[in-house]
Amino acid sequence: MSVIRLSKRYAASLLELASEQGKLDAVFNDMQSLISHAQDNRDLALLLRSPIVSADKKRAALKSLYEGKVEDLTMRFITLTVQKKREVILEEIAAQFVEEYYKSKGIVKATLTTAVEINPQLKDKIRAQVEAQTKKTVEFKELIDDSIIGGYVLEYDNKLLNASVIHQLNEIRKKFSKNEFIKTI
Repeated sequence: MSVIRLSKRYAASLLELASEQGKLDAVFNDMQSLISHAQDNRDLALLLRSPIVSADKKRAALKSLYEGKVEDLTMRFITLTVQKKREVILEEIAAQFVEEYYKSKGIVKATLTTAVEINPQLKDKIRAQVEAQTKKTVEFKELIDDSIIGGYVLEYDNKLLNASVIHQLNEIRKKFSKNEFIKTI
């Protein structure tokens, strides 16, 4: 079974269980922390993926890291993944859980990249347009990238709106490279 399908199954089961127990938001925060720890700490990611380290040592390491700091349901879930030898995909399961959580809450994540920081009114206008189009609440992640020169790049729901100056310049460059503007006799 593929990693994606497997992580979706585990995430869906955890989401359902957390929802039934009324611990959905707490488990969501725990999963975000787990993703953050795995991305920020290379040793943790290597530990989870290592075929050499025994399951008992992995369980002990994860227990010392998270016990008392995360929801009891989250800790039991982490222990279960180690018992089922699925700790290798624990980060993927957590990422899938976060994605499923957003779907269940009607939230769409959007990334807005601009060359400079934009004013709040313009940001609210863009948010309102995305919310009107998706019929969901928008959670923005803002990035500043001066290489786009001006304009913005908006990504949400597997859609990309590239209204950057660099993109427009590249489009003009493509048109000129085709020699469409040379007069034929």
